[in-house]
Amino acid sequence: MTVAQRIQQDNDDLGTLTAFNDGGLFTTVYEKSAYVFHTRISKFKVMVRRVKALREPYLTLGFHTSQKTSLLSKVGIILSDGDCTTVKLFEPVDMDDYRQWRKEMLYLAGQKESHGPAKDGETKTGTAWQQQHAKQKERTAQFQKDTMQHYGELRQEVSEAAMYCVRKIRSMNIASMTPMEAISSLNEMQKLINSKMT
Repeated sequence: MTVAQRIQQDNDDLGTLTAFNDGGLFTTVYEKSAYVFHTRISKFKVMVRRVKALREPYLTLGFHTSQKTSLLSKVGIILSDGDCTTVKLFEPVDMDDYRQWRKEMLYLAGQKESHGPAKDGETKTGTAWQQQHAKQKERTAQFQKDTMQHYGELRQEVSEAAMYCVRKIRSMNIASMTPMEAISSLNEMQKLINSKMT
């Protein structure tokens, strides 16, 4: 698969990150996925590359394949693995933020190449992008916190329902119950559990 094809595949879905295995030792992400990795996972070095098939330079970022699962699971759910890994993101990519980040990375690469001073109105630190990244990180953290709180409350409710059923069963005198009374009690407990699990 060519670089252009990889970038096209990566850009097809704003809700996913796509990582490509390059010969076993290293995994590479391009453009949009490089943005997600750099802003939401870790500030690994972003490289600017050029190929004749593309009119513009492209951004790429690489990391050791042994770290793939631990790193990529921070931003989403890994749907497929292998030579091409797809991750369903917890939060989709904001294209405005991505474009701003891309512009900043290309600018910084140009500054390093030319060793020239920043122009008026431009900075090497990318304050606007950093502020956008901070907001994005805050939104992601809040989403994760809300999700964990929801599952925590759900576990608590299920635990209470389970304890109620245990107490109910222990207090039942099954030997003296008619079949209809036993079925009625079981039906009541089943309804309670089902209401907590939905």
